[in-house]
Amino acid sequence: MNLDVLYFDYWTRGIRHFSYIDPYLKQRGFSSTLVHTASLRGEKFAEHEIISGIECFDLRYFGNNLVNMLLALRPKVVLLLNNQTEDRIIVRASRNLGIKTVYMMHGILSTAENPNSRESILMSVESKASLVDSAFDFRSRLKRIPKYLRLLFCYYQAAQLESNRSFFFSDIPLYFFRHCISPGSNVCGKYNYLDGLADYALVYSQDDKTYFHEAFGYPFSRVTIVGNYNLDPLHAFTTARDDTKKCISYVVYIESGFSDPKYTIPGHTEIAVANEVIAMAKILHGYGYNTVLKLHPSSDYSDLPKLISSYEFITVVDSCDLAELIGNSSIVIGQGSTVLMMPLVLLKPIVIPDISPLRLSESVYARQGIGTVVRSYDEFSSYIENILPQLSDTLYQSEDTKRFTGPFDGKATERIANFLTSLL
Repeated sequence: MNLDVLYFDYWTRGIRHFSYIDPYLKQRGFSSTLVHTASLRGEKFAEHEIISGIECFDLRYFGNNLVNMLLALRPKVVLLLNNQTEDRIIVRASRNLGIKTVYMMHGILSTAENPNSRESILMSVESKASLVDSAFDFRSRLKRIPKYLRLLFCYYQAAQLESNRSFFFSDIPLYFFRHCISPGSNVCGKYNYLDGLADYALVYSQDDKTYFHEAFGYPFSRVTIVGNYNLDPLHAFTTARDDTKKCISYVVYIESGFSDPKYTIPGHTEIAVANEVIAMAKILHGYGYNTVLKLHPSSDYSDLPKLISSYEFITVVDSCDLAELIGNSSIVIGQGSTVLMMPLVLLKPIVIPDISPLRLSESVYARQGIGTVVRSYDEFSSYIENILPQLSDTLYQSEDTKRFTGPFDGKATERIANFLTSLL
């Protein structure tokens, strides 16, 4: 098969990141396919299926081998969402096969207090690496050794496309040794490797471009600002909305995903999240506002929805029209989710809770002075009481945040598609 664009991810849950772009490519006559590794991560997905008009293959269709998959599909371009081991294998093999690779941002990465300071950026990399490591205790890392051995073999297979002497390449065992000790250091960019960078990177904003250069080592010439494609539906929604008919009467709480039983961040249990949501929702209910709890799309919750279900003034949503949800809300609560860019560009109030036990670990918004940090429920209650009369006011200057959010014009998806087609 001679494929134009290969999308790669770890499951099909994130297919929305590609489904924005795919119609543009199809309209221009280009072929596309998604390959994912869900079965290797214990997920049960079909080996071959069509989702949102995109042909999807589990890697087991290709014998669970990334290099064999590339040799079978022969794509011209691979679009990646991550920078983990599987992605690095694809980058290394693709480079040796003459296949172009593109990394596309699908969420906020930089948490630097000063996005123009190399020292601040590197400090944020250290902080993020520690946060990732905290989700993988020693026992969970031991359980992953068989996976690491399988990927080590595949890594050498990718390197062998470059040289038969790949067994002697020191960077490969060094990478896996470091990954066993501190997976966060590899994922977050503390250590950089020759094969770790895709040929090109597509980012949201100027701050992100600087971050990719300083943290990951991308040359500025290989980083293109395209904007946040997740904001395109929001732009369309706000453009079409009839403001004379809108009825705003709820507050959205964005769950960070840190309570996911698979990768729990210390302190962020489902019970702790439920307690915080309930406490805030009771305060909001006293002021006449209902609460919508937006769950993280990639998390597998076992208790959280059940713990919330008995409160009639709290609505729990999993998949929904985020543009409509955020566009019609009054206030949005969250810590570091990319979704917070939506209320930011719409000039809506953002509340960032830093209340024990869900203490604030990483929030680029708080570090950049965006939103209001509350450290107790009394502070939150006072904030709500004081902010309600100001809901019609402009709370942020859009020009001040444009460098952070990137362009908000509804054309990010089109820019991504144009970039990809320029490589074909």
